[in-house]
Amino acid sequence: MNFLFLFSQLQKRIKARTSFYTLFISSPELDDKSNNKKRKCYGLAAAIIFIYSVLLFLNIGNWIRSFLGLAGIEGVAGVIMGVIIAAIPIIFIAGIAIRYVIRLYPYSYNGIFSLVDPFIMDEFRGWIRENQYSSNAVEYYILPFVQEEIKEKRRNPAITFLEKVIPSFATNLPIAILMILFVIGIADSGFRENINEDLLNTITILFLQLTILVTVIGAFFYKSIIELLFFIFSETKKLRRLEQIIYAYLIQMDSPTNTFSIPPRKTKRS
Repeated sequence: MNFLFLFSQLQKRIKARTSFYTLFISSPELDDKSNNKKRKCYGLAAAIIFIYSVLLFLNIGNWIRSFLGLAGIEGVAGVIMGVIIAAIPIIFIAGIAIRYVIRLYPYSYNGIFSLVDPFIMDEFRGWIRENQYSSNAVEYYILPFVQEEIKEKRRNPAITFLEKVIPSFATNLPIAILMILFVIGIADSGFRENINEDLLNTITILFLQLTILVTVIGAFFYKSIIELLFFIFSETKKLRRLEQIIYAYLIQMDSPTNTFSIPPRKTKRS
């Protein structure tokens, strides 16, 4: 059978096994106890988001509009900025829920990649066994083929641009928002007339504290959401993980005493 077809079948199997729906909705790899914990986590997150949405409609939204009005941000820019600020808690809650579910998997000792590696490994091992490929075929033909596929994907300028820009955008956008608000406040004539040294020191300290806070939130957002979405929707990321799995397979083939598997994450009880 044509190798290109067989390899595309492997990619489809990996994609299905590591899709967002499989990992976080149906979760067939989790036992009943872990699935119950997952449902409770989603229920709690949904309840918190609902309560926040009600408060946002009743009070918080008015506070945000007043804050942006004092900063001189109105019109379309005010709407966009308000939506971004209002969405931060929702993103934060969703990120916590996703990270909790990731930790329910026994292999998730280092984030999304350690979560999906055992599934990619299992599919690759089954694919090798079904098609009876030797370790020499894997090393001299399949691995170079995967590497060429990665190079071909990397030639796509749009994908390369997004992979470079989005991480920086996710972590630096909150700081940029704070900088804009701070500069607008300083430029306001009424603000300049009423400012004194003590007030300026207080504002500076508050600005530094907020900068640290939003940097942490931006980093959390990237690690919890962006990195996950990049892997789930990026064929290049999946191919890179497959390349690492193939290297692990070849290393294990030179160590017959070791099994080709990933040890489960140690729990606190163990």
